Amino acid sequence: MEKRELTPLLPKNSNDVAAAQHLVELGYPAVEPVLKSLFQWLETSGSPVEMVMRRFFAELGAPALDLVRDALTVKIKPVRKHALLRFVLPFWPRSLIAELEQELMALVHGTDVYGLDIHALSLLMRNQVGHAGELESWYRFKTQRLEEHLEALRAIPSSA
Repeated sequence: MEKRELTPLLPKNSNDVAAAQHLVELGYPAVEPVLKSLFQWLETSGSPVEMVMRRFFAELGAPALDLVRDALTVKIKPVRKHALLRFVLPFWPRSLIAELEQELMALVHGTDVYGLDIHALSLLMRNQVGHAGELESWYRFKTQRLEEHLEALRAIPSSA
């Protein structure tokens, strides 16, 4: 199918599961012309359509590699990165995670409220991708920092 035929079939809103499911059932490569549009649903904070797309992209793998690589490197869209790291990439084979090593390591070097660094580190360690000594050092460092943060939080007097 061509993009002009597929575009009207795209979900109209975050609850349009029927449209999302219909496109997913068409499968890849049939939906390739609108793959980027489907990918954008991975930033809707767990909407019903996003749930369909999570499964689709988790199973799709390699055809989405460039979209994932681009998504992991942009300075914005942490919600999409979170969805990828938590609900899509854990289902990809080690070979594809290895292709994302550079992008995942860049996330490990950072920190944010979504814990993207922790999820990226987890993916690398679970798949044994990257230098084991460096990953272990990051693991120890981040564990220590999180324990310090928890200790600081516990020291705050409760109002209850």
